[in-house]
Amino acid sequence: MNNTLIDMLGKADPRAAAIRDPSGTVLTYGELEQQSTRLALGLVGAGVGAGDRVAYQVQKSPSALVVHVALLRCGAIQVPLNPDYSDQEVRALLDDAAPVMLIRPTDREVLPGSWQTMTLDADGGGSLWSLPRDGAEALPQSAPDDGAALLYTSGTTGRPKGALLSHANLAANAETLVGA
Repeated sequence: MNNTLIDMLGKADPRAAAIRDPSGTVLTYGELEQQSTRLALGLVGAGVGAGDRVAYQVQKSPSALVVHVALLRCGAIQVPLNPDYSDQEVRALLDDAAPVMLIRPTDREVLPGSWQTMTLDADGGGSLWSLPRDGAEALPQSAPDDGAALLYTSGTTGRPKGALLSHANLAANAETLVGA
């Protein structure tokens, strides 16, 4: 059993396809490791620390996967937000989650708050890739019981509630999906 999703990814063949998008573009595990490590160093250089919450509201894409893995690599707790949520719904979740950073597509309105706002488009563009990597010497190591993702319930019977998943939870879920 792998203790974290990062442990699992480290054991993958770097030449194997990690993701193949509908256009046929392939991102290998080696490319995923390289790009997510580069982005994680940029996030740390921008002040994102272990245990900090980073919210992102982006379309599913290879770039979104890189962000997901980068956040795991730098020890941040990711707060994924449905791209179809209205600004009012996003604002309510941000007020609850208290992220240090919000990542949104460039075509979405900037939501002022105490967080730093970065952009990421489905085609891979955006300000997120311009984060300097100068301030980060190394990435923190996350323990299996450390928080990794804050997922919100649908809120069908009341206000959405956040459920914190650990690195071990994400690894167990991935192992279940691979075995299915």
